[in-house]
Amino acid sequence: MRVREFKGIANDLCTHLDSQLLFGAYKNIKPPIELNVLTNKSELAQHCWSFIKEKIKEPFDLERIKEIVLKINRKENFQTIMVKIKIDDKEITGKAASFSSPPHSATRF
Repeated sequence: MRVREFKGIANDLCTHLDSQLLFGAYKNIKPPIELNVLTNKSELAQHCWSFIKEKIKEPFDLERIKEIVLKINRKENFQTIMVKIKIDDKEITGKAASFSSPPHSATRF
């Protein structure tokens, strides 16, 4: 497996987490969040690590992955997610951003 293929994995993880944070299992998590997936033992970190391992199709030495940093920021109705994967001496970054509509009770008529 080529290192550049991790760009797609990082982007897939970002878009997956985006929907999970807005509508799914992690909608109650309060950003900002910055964590190293490899050293943090939270449920979110374990979910990210499982997602990455599942996406690796070919045999790959996981010891080459030195760091996986997850950053999540949210301001009002805008959310950004960034995943940085460091393999050997190369850094691969995936990003996602989304808008969420305000709840109906906040809508003015």
